[in-house]
Amino acid sequence: MPTVVTHPKGRHGNSSKTVTKTFYVGGGASDAMTKQKFWSVIAATKPEEGFDAQAQRLNDLLSALPTAAVEGFEQMFHDYRNQAEDHADLREMAQELGGGAGDDGWSDFCSWVVSRGREVYRAALQNPSTLRSVAAESEAVDFEEFQYVAGRIINKASGGDEL
Repeated sequence: MPTVVTHPKGRHGNSSKTVTKTFYVGGGASDAMTKQKFWSVIAATKPEEGFDAQAQRLNDLLSALPTAAVEGFEQMFHDYRNQAEDHADLREMAQELGGGAGDDGWSDFCSWVVSRGREVYRAALQNPSTLRSVAAESEAVDFEEFQYVAGRIINKASGGDEL
């Protein structure tokens, strides 16, 4: 049975909308992707080792999970990225750090923020200036590939072509 979560606000804070999201399709509790599991997977990708290695490690970790858990991971990733996208102060920091130009660049920057892990993500939402030191140790401040890994695994599992 899918787990359904209803949010009282729309993606951009429009309180007149109610958004219902299904996080885990099918499967039992062992297949569910919890917030704790989500951030554990991110941490296990070892962000400090570079984008290519991190994306490959994410692929390897998610490929070992049931499809329902990968779907849950993908949904949570997009929810966290969208939450970051709603922070105007974060956009200003992205521009200061040389990222976030245009819609795609902004999405890639927010993907990078999520890919850095729970502590970096939370700190960035509270105080975007904390990203200065993180950016200094990163190869770039946009990580487009990271946001596609789970979707590719889901697509492959459902018999689709490689994206």
